[in-house]
Amino acid sequence: MRKFIVLLFIVVPSIYGCNLISAGSFPYAERYKYKITEDSLIHILESLKANDSSLVIPEGYRLADGRGESSTYWYYIYFYNKSRDEIMLTWVRKDRYVGYTNLAFVAVKKKEDVGNWRNINKDFSSAENRARKEEFRALILDRIHLPVEED
Repeated sequence: MRKFIVLLFIVVPSIYGCNLISAGSFPYAERYKYKITEDSLIHILESLKANDSSLVIPEGYRLADGRGESSTYWYYIYFYNKSRDEIMLTWVRKDRYVGYTNLAFVAVKKKEDVGNWRNINKDFSSAENRARKEEFRALILDRIHLPVEED
């Protein structure tokens, strides 16, 4: 019996531990995998913004699309959700499998907030989180016309 209890205290935290301590970068991001090169996906997303000015963040914010100062892995792209007056943070990164690229929906914030990003899959109720992801799908994913790959 004692072995079972000890084993229980080792196995359960091991299984659920990563979610509790949020291992890795962007642990809560909603990821979408595409069979396309990173550069091609970035071009498609940037073209979407160029063709729909309502997705472009209003002037005056220091949020520029690109690799950022400290990261060479993630290419950040910011979209504006006019209906909620919010900025959506996404990133694009090569997948570990050649020829695949990930797009992640990371967080949102009110346009007027400095900082105060709210993470997808963490900082919202289940219903609100589902609604945010559905809006993201309608605003971005459905408009890039690429099939999402299964992991």
